[in-house]
Formats: sequence, C-alpha cells, structure tokens
Amino acid sequence: MRALKGTKSGWPRLANFSKNICDIMGATAEMVSGESISAVCGQKRRRYTMSSSYSKLQYIIAIADKKSISQAARDLYISQPALTKYISTLEDELGVQLFDRTSTPIQLTYAGEVYLEYAKLQSGMEKKMRAEMEEISKMKRGRINLGIGIGQGEYWLPQILPVFSRLYPGIEVHIYDGFQQDYEEMLARGNIDIAISSWTSRSDKFQYEEICEENILLYMSPEDPILKNIDVSGNDADHPVYIRPELLNGATIIMTKPVNSTSRTVAQILTLCDIKAGKRMYVGSCNTAYSLAAEGMGVAFFPRSSYFFPGYHKKPVCCTVTDPPCRRKIVAAYRKEDLLSNIKKSFIEVVKQVVIENRLY
Repeated sequence: MRALKGTKSGWPRLANFSKNICDIMGATAEMVSGESISAVCGQKRRRYTMSSSYSKLQYIIAIADKKSISQAARDLYISQPALTKYISTLEDELGVQLFDRTSTPIQLTYAGEVYLEYAKLQSGMEKKMRAEMEEISKMKRGRINLGIGIGQGEYWLPQILPVFSRLYPGIEVHIYDGFQQDYEEMLARGNIDIAISSWTSRSDKFQYEEICEENILLYMSPEDPILKNIDVSGNDADHPVYIRPELLNGATIIMTKPVNSTSRTVAQILTLCDIKAGKRMYVGSCNTAYSLAAEGMGVAFFPRSSYFFPGYHKKPVCCTVTDPPCRRKIVAAYRKEDLLSNIKKSFIEVVKQVVIENRLY
C-alpha cells in the first residue's frame, strides 16, 4: 500500500478513519458564523446553512470545488483565517491531513478524497431527508396509527377514510380495532397515535378531544311482552319509546364483554336506573347483540348508530329508560407528551366533520 500524501505522522489510523469521520460529522460543529452563507460552484449557486453539522460538510466540498481556501472563504462569506482554523481543527480530530497545502492549486490528499466521498454521501442523504421532511410537514406523506372501537370501526371508518384519503392521498392509516383496554395500553406505549372511543375512564397521561355525543338506546324485539300495551308505531332511532326502568327487572341483558367500553356504559345505566337484571348474555360484537335483541333473546343497550348496522333483516324496537335518552361522549385520545402533528390534527377534524355531517352517532 502507498503512503498517504500529507499525513502528519506517517501512516494514519485508517482502521478507525471511517468511524471517526462519521462521529465528527455527527458531532455539534463549532460554527465560525451563525448566518446563512452561499457558495458559487461553476454556474450553480448553492445555499449553505450554518445551523448544524451539515455546514461542516459544505466547507470541505466548497474548498475541493474551488481548489482554494481563500476563494472558498469568499464564496462562504467567512474569513480565510476562520476557515483555515476550522480545517486544521478538523484534521487534528481526524488524525490526518485532508489537503496538501504545498500544491498549487491546493489538492485533496488521499484521506481528503475519502472524506469528500463521505461528505458528499452524507450531504446527499441530508438533502433527501430535508425533502422528505418538507413533504411530511406539508402533509403530502406520513402515517397515522389509529386505535378504534369495533363498533365505530365498522360503522364510521367506511365513511371517514374515503374522505380523508381524497384530501391526503399520501397519508397511510393503519387501523387497530378492538377493545378500549387494548388500545389504551398501545397508546400509552406509543404504538398508536390516536385512539377513538367513549373512554368511560380517563387517564392523566392522555389528552382528549370530543368528537360527538351519542344516545344510548335500548333495543327490544317487537314481540317482547314488555311492549304488549305500548304503541310502537312510527318508532325508530330518533323516536324511541320510553320504558319504565322497573319493567326491565329480571330481563336478560345482552352485553359485549366487560373489557368493551360499551359494556361499561351499560353497567353505569343499570346502576343509575336501579335495574335489577336477570341473566347477562355476553357477546363479542354490537352486531351480534343487536341481532339477538331483535329476535327476542334479551334486551340490549347500545348506541343509536347500532340501529343502522346493515346485514340483518329484522329491526328491533328502539326504546329508552330515561327522558331524554342517556348519552355518552366519543373522544379522540392521544398522549399529552406527544406533539400532535398537523396531519393528525387534520385527521381528527375530518372525523368530527364526517361524523357530525352524516350523523353517525
């Protein structure tokens, strides 16, 4: 192997040379100026920024382009002594000389050529990163990890996501639908960005934004004996029949599993209205409970939106045990410690708009 031209003390520490370059490039630079500077290279005008280690790379690139420290200093709008001092400090840190100052014009040493390759590579990566950050800041690219209750997922997302995708085609939405307990833990760990649910219990770790308030209705079969002497003509989700709470004593209550936020809401209603239920039948989804209630297997408390679930031929009677009906808030939750990006704010606003305009609650 040939000796490196211009080394300070014989053969340099090449074993760690690449690592040292990366370490020094990544370290905080001792800036010779805090202002923006520009350099003329050929017919192109480059813009250099003195706010990060990115500028260190541009010093070397500018000197290599101009083959003159004085010319590079003029183009960089800094003094020649300051630039010379910076290069000497960098060479001391690397343990090699980057430029052969005995040549006219100044030439890169072999070590300088290697450094320049790394500098250009990192400079290119920096430009690519900045371009991608600009796209993200302008909401052209990005990803949202969303946790949402099964009921809202089934009924809301088919109407929300097409609108959001048309507005922001470059943004991916990854969906985790399940029980509140699951995505509450995921949100705390940072695995999801936003969680949409009724959030019957609140945490100091999260910030909450209200999306809507929804009525909780009681669904019953038209043949249920409780309705025997009650006029149900014209009944629908917006015109529920009032049922005295005590009439439900001993009735079978169809509920989702206790980990579901709706199940917690139902438990609160039973306590509030002093309803002494008979059996409790636990099912996996609102759709199943809705269908079983329509067939007279019990009664079910579920959101107004459940009435519009497609896929079952028989409609139950919509009732309420309070006047007006019980209501619960649906909110979007995110971690307090997280800075909510513009695209995530926009997603929440789209959810609110679509839900309210289409009355999905």
